[in-house]
Amino acid sequence: MGELSCLHDHVITIIFRVTILITYIIFYLLFNTKYYKFLSEGTFIETIWSMVPALLLVILVLPSIKVLYIMEDIKSPVLTFKIVAHQ
Repeated sequence: MGELSCLHDHVITIIFRVTILITYIIFYLLFNTKYYKFLSEGTFIETIWSMVPALLLVILVLPSIKVLYIMEDIKSPVLTFKIVAHQ
């Protein structure tokens, strides 16, 4: 449960930072009177727009795989049920 709590905090921190960054960019573009010609097209900006989300996904996936692996580890069970059925 502690690992799940840490994973939750990690994910919420990343989501909060991304939300703040996107909000800042939106307000900057709305209230900026100057226009940068190469902002919407260009190889460099498209590479950045592709690599940053991929990096964020890797940052989110690695801890979640660790937590899934820890959750799957089953110790010796307290109870064992045997169910017999006839069809």
